[in-house]
Amino acid sequence: GVKLKNQIRTVRIPTHLTPALFEQLHAILKEIEDTWASGVLVIEGESEEIFNHGAPIDDGDAKIPEVIARYVELARALLDCRKAVLVARVCGSVRGGGLLFPATADVCVAVAGSVETTFGLPEIHRQMVPGVVTSVVSRRIGKSLCGYYGMTGRPFSTARALEMGLVHEILESDKATADWNSLLRRLQTGAEQAVFMKQSGMAGLGSSADSNCLEPEEMGTVMGEFFARRDMKECSTPTQVIKVIDCLQLQDVMVDDDGSSRVAVLTMCDEAARNTFSTNMNAQLEMVVEKVLSQRQRSGIGYRALVLTSSVADVFHCGANPHEMRKWSTDESLSKVELAQRMKSLYTAFLRLFSLDIPVIAVLHGKVYGGGCPLALWADYRVGTQELDLHYGNITRGMSPAAQLSELWGHYLPESRVLE
Repeated sequence: GVKLKNQIRTVRIPTHLTPALFEQLHAILKEIEDTWASGVLVIEGESEEIFNHGAPIDDGDAKIPEVIARYVELARALLDCRKAVLVARVCGSVRGGGLLFPATADVCVAVAGSVETTFGLPEIHRQMVPGVVTSVVSRRIGKSLCGYYGMTGRPFSTARALEMGLVHEILESDKATADWNSLLRRLQTGAEQAVFMKQSGMAGLGSSADSNCLEPEEMGTVMGEFFARRDMKECSTPTQVIKVIDCLQLQDVMVDDDGSSRVAVLTMCDEAARNTFSTNMNAQLEMVVEKVLSQRQRSGIGYRALVLTSSVADVFHCGANPHEMRKWSTDESLSKVELAQRMKSLYTAFLRLFSLDIPVIAVLHGKVYGGGCPLALWADYRVGTQELDLHYGNITRGMSPAAQLSELWGHYLPESRVLE
């Protein structure tokens, strides 16, 4: 039959995602796929105080595998909705799985009301981790910021959401209704063209298969592993400080009074070379990585996280050791390939460190120069002091970005800024 053009439909959702709501949304999305050629689907909350808080995690009758499966299916259905412009009208608090809607929306508008509109991934405060929703949130704001808010559980404002790109517009309360109606008229009038933009990849997040971000199904598997392991008992070891030759120091820090949770604190302390890449530091770091891995093999769980910091005044890390590089550059027996291999050998242990399946938190201070920049960017979480001085200055010395820096920038900045 003839498909309907420039349609508009509004769905008001309750404060939590219930099985009935999952079924309702699936039915609506299927109807749009079957009968529409183009249109606008608006998702807004029933409450002025709470937009949506995801699944009711205190529901004792809810079976975790079933909840995860429903989230996966809905995330894919929203991402694969190609015949409607998805619009999220957000008012009140948005938490956890509720971020699925603004994160998958083509247009997300926050309305300033009597209650402040805020966002957050608070699962970590309930001894949980944000699950499937991170697959779509990371597409919108990037893995770095998604990881930050997931690991800290901190809420953030509409202004911050606008800055990160999760929200596209904030409607002030005194003229919110007029501005909202005007926006809907524009979207409905241009729905046919907007849908074409989505289908051709000119706008939107792309389909569920178009992104390099972790797919919803993969996130479902990750969540299953987390819940399967969450109740495993951790083994404890005494607090200890291990001095590894002269460049590094590894310390166990107890988090719980009973010693069941530990964080590894790795301090770079090469005063002589000012914390630069060197064969010496790389060899010692290999020992540290083995220590962290062996701890897991003994206890079954091991460290919960690793903190990377520096004890050198005014320096976190300054990249390659110029004295070592100078010796290589004057060695005529080295080919360019051999020289490149030697350069890479300076930071292979750092690559292993940042590939560990625990969060790495970099505490940055002072100078973070040259190859030190990738160290900061490899970390899952970064904290910086007011005196932080971070820049990549090697390009002015005729050197291209190394240590995977050019690839890392792509996770944090748009292509135009990376080239700049």
